[in-house]
Amino acid sequence: MAFFKIDTEKATTQSNRLNEYGTFVATERSNIYKSSENNSHPVGTVEEAARAYGSAPGVSGGTPGAPASPDGSSTQPDALGGDGSPTTLAGCVSAIIGLAAELKARTTEVINLNQSGVNNLNADGTYSYYLPDPPEGTTDTAAYWASMDTSSNVRAYNTESAANGKRQAQELETAINSGDQAKVSQLLTEIDKHRDVPAYGATFYKQCGGPNEYLSLVHSAEQTLSTDPNAVLHVVNTLGHVLGGASQSAVGGDSLGKEFSAAIKGSPLGDKVAAFNALTSAPGSLYGTGFLVDAATILEDVDPNKLSAGTGLLSLEFTKDPMAGVLAAMGNNSKAALTYLSGTGSVDAEGNWVPDEKTQKRWDKLTSRDWKKYGVEDSGRSWCKTGQEGFTAALAAASSYRNADSTSSSRESDARATYVSANGIVYFAGDGTDGRYSWSKGDFTDAMQKNMAVVLGNSPEEVSGAASGGGFDNEDDGPSLGNVIIRNPKDPKNPLTMRPGHISTLIYRFGNNEDALTTLTARLGEYHHDHKEAAMNTPGAGGQTLHDAYARTSASMAYIESLANSRVSDDMIAAQQAQSADEKAVKARQAEVVGTSLSILSTIAAAGVTELTAGSGAPLALSLLTAAGQPIATDLMVDALGGVPDVGTGGSTNTSSGDGSTVNTYDELKAQGYADVANRGMFQQQPEKPGEKTTDQNAKAKHPDWYVKDENGNPVRIDPGSLSSKQIEKMMNWENEITNDDDRGVLNYVDGGVAEGETNGGGHARSAPPSTK
Repeated sequence: MAFFKIDTEKATTQSNRLNEYGTFVATERSNIYKSSENNSHPVGTVEEAARAYGSAPGVSGGTPGAPASPDGSSTQPDALGGDGSPTTLAGCVSAIIGLAAELKARTTEVINLNQSGVNNLNADGTYSYYLPDPPEGTTDTAAYWASMDTSSNVRAYNTESAANGKRQAQELETAINSGDQAKVSQLLTEIDKHRDVPAYGATFYKQCGGPNEYLSLVHSAEQTLSTDPNAVLHVVNTLGHVLGGASQSAVGGDSLGKEFSAAIKGSPLGDKVAAFNALTSAPGSLYGTGFLVDAATILEDVDPNKLSAGTGLLSLEFTKDPMAGVLAAMGNNSKAALTYLSGTGSVDAEGNWVPDEKTQKRWDKLTSRDWKKYGVEDSGRSWCKTGQEGFTAALAAASSYRNADSTSSSRESDARATYVSANGIVYFAGDGTDGRYSWSKGDFTDAMQKNMAVVLGNSPEEVSGAASGGGFDNEDDGPSLGNVIIRNPKDPKNPLTMRPGHISTLIYRFGNNEDALTTLTARLGEYHHDHKEAAMNTPGAGGQTLHDAYARTSASMAYIESLANSRVSDDMIAAQQAQSADEKAVKARQAEVVGTSLSILSTIAAAGVTELTAGSGAPLALSLLTAAGQPIATDLMVDALGGVPDVGTGGSTNTSSGDGSTVNTYDELKAQGYADVANRGMFQQQPEKPGEKTTDQNAKAKHPDWYVKDENGNPVRIDPGSLSSKQIEKMMNWENEITNDDDRGVLNYVDGGVAEGETNGGGHARSAPPSTK
């Protein structure tokens, strides 16, 4: 959400000064024009520049009846006003006084908004007004704000919206209480148009009267619309968005978190908790940071065991765990997630976050909670079924602050996020064998799998370290997950630290979920690409540097492949209730679930998202990766990359692709490495395109047009991100035909690195095995 601050005193002063200056310029324009006119306009350009083409608001001497908006701002066809030209004095006058009018309109607007009951007064004495963010996909944000930040829009999204919120709250309450379902449906259609606007939400909530009254409105909707569950959920979803708007700090929403949580703590009713969870977890809603942190701080002490049983529809559809909704909402507010889960503390000399006692006790409460006890059956309608889904969503959001830039505040955020991520990974990788945390692969819902994949995806250096055997003491800057001391509430004298086995277990637990795997592999691919580029740009970099980079990438692929393939195989064996499943069927399923995700890793690692030549898709791929707190859908990433090769998994497992070729994951990585060698100009003798000197048409057909030379004989860049399966297969043939020692040697660096990484990654998956419970 975009909020703008305005100092009304300074704005008024500036507006008055602009008006004075505009009046002065208008007077001078008139004097110049009259002087020119008295002398029969001897200079045509002077007459043109001084002519009164239109009137600036409040300035005499212009064209009578020049249009002006109701607030006095210019409505000329150009922001400059007048004749729309900065080269004319009339245009300049109109622009100056038009700007003064815009400042005055904003000043009046924010004061009126405050007087209407919206607390938009900030602690520093400024006032806030709201305007909607640019729509997704907007590239020219400057142009967007230039067209959006106008006095008419400021009014529409603030005082007018506030008035609508108050009125429609009254109308909805009346319609619900009277049982007028048609009117309720009609009102929801209108409310949905404004439901995320903070001023609208603030007055809507105020009209309802407070937290108990707001929750009562939800309960009344349950009763009135009891025969239509989808209609009930529509009301709850809409009211959840409205409350999200009201919860923003810029409209005084911080206090609402305390109000709602205090109402629940004072009267812990199952229906009330279920309704609050439904509201706060409404899909796409955005709640304020202060609201969420304050609410969670109070609700963490509410014992779910003491809640009364619910009686309404929402109690059947939504979990009654008091923490579920606010944690789920933190999944859409990473600042709130980081603030709440890292608490208060300090950064030590090594850059690690050292939490205070209160924060450690908070984690004791969270990790000692019986999350699984209060879930509800999945009806296909609810969006907050379990508390653990909300918990993992908050962890995913907080983890997005890892590996931030080098500013002081970012380093602290990185340390905080590292502390949160390590605690979350160790907790959700627990299986109860050590008497501590008990989770199993069957406990992980689809949402939990994706959320924990985000946490690991935001810790690529540790995943790579586990895969390559380098551990967590890697060469990258910033705090490490392995350095976090994790207090064990069941044995405080015996703290925990994260181990490679925790990473293995989590990957195994989401290894049958293609979107979760893609979330991890896409971010690992970006990490390996950046790591490789940095290494190759250092003095003295060469073939061995390339070897090491491809070894690390290959190790990550083999590590993930081994764990995910194991999970897919175990699932198929369990489904067939047999000692082993049909090998061919298992391989096909592994290729389907695991192969695409590994191909995404390889493609991004080789080319880098910003360098891919996938046309308009490449920016989408980049935006998917920069949304670091959210899972990535495999189909979206594949489309964004312009497609990826159809490959099988396993160094010895070939899968027939759609174009008839047979390649595997490591063939793909090697082929991309060969392209990398060519593009970096690392060949000592520029190899010819195989088959170009032969008259054998069959030999020529073996070699496609991915390797060509320009008119001067220089090789054209090979795009490693757009190779098809057939091209990869033919590149392998091409590589075999390069026999001179120098060029053979540099290609062997790639081959050797990929082979070494494949061996190491698979080996380390076995040496730090996952819990398969």
